[in-house]
Amino acid sequence: LLKEPVNNKYDRVKWENEIKRIYKEVSPEVIALQNKLGWYEKDGFEVIKNKWNEIKVLLSEVPSSKELINMAVRVGLDFKDFEKMYGKDKINDARLYAKDLKDRYTVLWLYYMYF
Repeated sequence: LLKEPVNNKYDRVKWENEIKRIYKEVSPEVIALQNKLGWYEKDGFEVIKNKWNEIKVLLSEVPSSKELINMAVRVGLDFKDFEKMYGKDKINDARLYAKDLKDRYTVLWLYYMYF
């Protein structure tokens, strides 16, 4: 059963400040893209709810985070080294704000809405 999003408190000022902090001189382009798309102003929950069964099928085909980490380790990439290189704050910024760089709705929007 799909529940209401937990992250449904969009604060435009906070979002713009974070985009400026993270993307610096290209932040005006990121903000302009999201202004054009208008996804923050739309109620994405209804779309997700209507397509939830399709989304679950697609997500079931994607490797889990544990499987992805194991794949990376097998080819010589250590997530701990990656985390040391970029830091937890930068990785968290990517989880929350990388979605704003795309002109399409990605799985990162689900992460933003539900986690």
